[in-house]
Amino acid sequence: AAAEVNVLDLLDPNRIAQHGRPASASTPAAAAKMVPLATHEATVRDFEQRARRDSQRIRDLMEERDALRRQTDVARQARSAAASTLDRSQLDADRVAALETEATQLRQRYATVAAQLETAQLDRDRHAADLRAAHEQLRSLRESQSGHHQQ
Repeated sequence: AAAEVNVLDLLDPNRIAQHGRPASASTPAAAAKMVPLATHEATVRDFEQRARRDSQRIRDLMEERDALRRQTDVARQARSAAASTLDRSQLDADRVAALETEATQLRQRYATVAAQLETAQLDRDRHAADLRAAHEQLRSLRESQSGHHQQ
C-alpha cells in the first residue's frame, strides 16, 4: 500500500504527510521515484481499457459474421428455389441473377468481416501481451519501491 500513490500526492508533499506516508516520502527525490509508479499504473489502466475495446470489437465482428452467414444461407436457398422453378421467362432469369448478385455481395462482405475479425484477434493478442508486460513492470516497480520503504 505504501507504494501506491495518488497523483495529487506527488504534486503536494504536505498531502503525502497528511496521508500518513513516511516523512522521507515528502522529499522531492522520493516523490520523483514514485512518478513512474503512477505512470505505470496509468499505462496498465489504458492497456486494460484497450483490451476491453478489443474484446467488444471481436464480439461485434463475430455477431456480424454470423448474421452474414445466415443471410448468405437464406440467399443461397432463395437462389436455388428460383433456379429450380425457372420456366425460362425473363422475369425468373432476372430474379435468379439478382439473387446471385446478392449472394456474391454477401460472400464478399463475409470475407471482409472475416479478415477484420482476424486482424482484431491479432490486435487483441498483441495488446494482451503489452498488458501482461505492463502488469509485470508495475509489479516489479512496486516491489522495488516497497523495498526502499522498508530500509
